[in-house]
Amino acid sequence: MKGIKWFFAEFLVVVTGVLVAFALNSWWMGLKDDHKEEVYLKQVIQDIDMSIEVMTGAIDFQKQTAQNAAGLLESFYRDTLESDQIINQYALGAMSFEPGGIIQSTLLSLVNSGDLQLITSDSIRQELTELSGKLQSYEDSRKTV
Repeated sequence: MKGIKWFFAEFLVVVTGVLVAFALNSWWMGLKDDHKEEVYLKQVIQDIDMSIEVMTGAIDFQKQTAQNAAGLLESFYRDTLESDQIINQYALGAMSFEPGGIIQSTLLSLVNSGDLQLITSDSIRQELTELSGKLQSYEDSRKTV
């Protein structure tokens, strides 16, 4: 009888130890996942900020291209001809085109690796999924241009 009591006591200690170890492991993995989520979201925000800068530059570039095209057309409708150098400058500036690329490496990494499930907020996860689709559509159309 005494042996059975000790057996159950030891069994209870072992089971409790294993359950505590599982709980600690789960808690630790949760902390690591929370940290990964935070890092991913910060990186996505940085990518978006850099993309805004790139697109702003592309818009400025397109405005300059449009001004060059307008200058070229204007020079053809003048009564007097512009110098070849000015016409060449307008023509070269009007033929330039840069649609601007969007930085999406972090978002692609999130989606393709399956780590999107680390994002705890359903609304943020849904927005990131929609953004990924829109960016892919933009990249496809940018490549065809």
